[in-house]
This record gives sequence, structure tokens and C-alpha cells, in this order.
Amino acid sequence: MTKITIKYLFFIILFITSAYCFITSDYQLSYLGDNILPNRFYTLNIPYGIKTYSNNSYFRNFYLLDINNFPIIGEGYKFGNSDLEIIKIKSYGYNDSEILVRYCDSLNMIRFKELYFINSKEISFREHEVKDSISLKELYTWIDLDEKDTSGLYFDRFISMIFIFLCIVYLVLKVWFKVRRI
Repeated sequence: MTKITIKYLFFIILFITSAYCFITSDYQLSYLGDNILPNRFYTLNIPYGIKTYSNNSYFRNFYLLDINNFPIIGEGYKFGNSDLEIIKIKSYGYNDSEILVRYCDSLNMIRFKELYFINSKEISFREHEVKDSISLKELYTWIDLDEKDTSGLYFDRFISMIFIFLCIVYLVLKVWFKVRRI
């Protein structure tokens, strides 16, 4: 093989590898509501078509959205006649029919709220005590929203975006200079 073919092959392999790393890290970040690609590219395993959303401000707020993009639960929400407000959602777990949300309320207490579906259009909430929810943790697939644990995913996605950009720039410039010589 010639040197030119090896260079092109190297950049094509680098581009494909970087694209794969970008897509996998973006898919994992979609469970945190922080994906770059639209949600239609990913099929999350959360029941009843629930989606995640996170605004990208400095103080990130996390929400669970229904199939019509209406927020079901999120930071700033109050339930019933209670004055307690959700300050920060710490994590959430899901199985085939329920979602369990672990959050910090306005009294700085860690609480658990279970979302379950009565039928395909009606969602209900049930409060769980912390001691009850420890046994429930084993029944769910858990997504931790702690930024310390997810910083590696953000770094992987960022580095893969840089490599994708550099590969595209290199190949475009190479083709452009070839066309200009003719």
C-alpha cells in the first residue's frame, strides 16, 4: 500500500472510532438528559416512553418527561398539599413498570418517590421511607446523577468530538488541495 492510502486509512479508522466513542458516551449521557444527538436516535429502557431532560445551565435541573414531553417530576416540584419542594434529584431507578426517584427536599432530607402507572395515561406517586427503599434498590436499574461520576463520560464525548472534527478538516483540506492542483 502506498503512503497516501495508509494516511487515508488511518484517518478513516480514527474517524470511525471517534464516532463510535461519541455515540456510546452520548447514549449513556442521554439517561442523564444531557445528550447532544436528539432523543429519536436512542431508545431508552425507561418504561412507558419516559424521557429525561436536563437544562444545560450552571445549576443543572433534571426532569422526567412523559411521551408528550410534559414534565412528570423534577426540581422545584411540590406534591399534593405538602410545602416540601424537590430541591435536587440525586438518582432514579427503573424497572418494567415503575420508576423510583431519590431526591433531596426543601428540608434537606433524602426521600424516595415511586412513579407507577395505573394505565397507559395515568401516573401516580407513592412516597417511600428510606429504610423501605433500600430493599427496593435491588429491584431497579439505577442511574446516578452525581456529576463526579459522569465527568469521564463528558470528557470522552468532548475528546471524540475533537477527533471527529480534526479528521473531517484533514480530509476536506486534502481533497480541496488536490482539486486546486488540477
